[in-house]
Amino acid sequence: EGGGGGGGASILLPVGALRALRRLTAFSGGRALVVSGDKGNNNPEQFRGLMDPHIAVHGSFSVMVNYHAIGTYFTSRGGFALHNPQEEASLKVSTFVVAGDASLDDPPG
Repeated sequence: EGGGGGGGASILLPVGALRALRRLTAFSGGRALVVSGDKGNNNPEQFRGLMDPHIAVHGSFSVMVNYHAIGTYFTSRGGFALHNPQEEASLKVSTFVVAGDASLDDPPG
């Protein structure tokens, strides 16, 4: 999602989070309400520019959550996402909802 312009972007895809959400939602008949708060981005404009993703090292390591990608996943399944609008907040909180009528991929196997 996004306009042209071609300036490039660096994006982290939350593959593990999406797999976990898909499997958990399959257990609930395709219904889910997820509230998540962490360091991350929810606006695709924040991904513009080719740069290395921020990796925090603190006994282990962590990366920023791509809440926009998780929201896109839920909306593609007939649900919706609500993101906090404060761009400069260090803690981003997002809510994701899907009603259950649309299949959220295959059930866990």
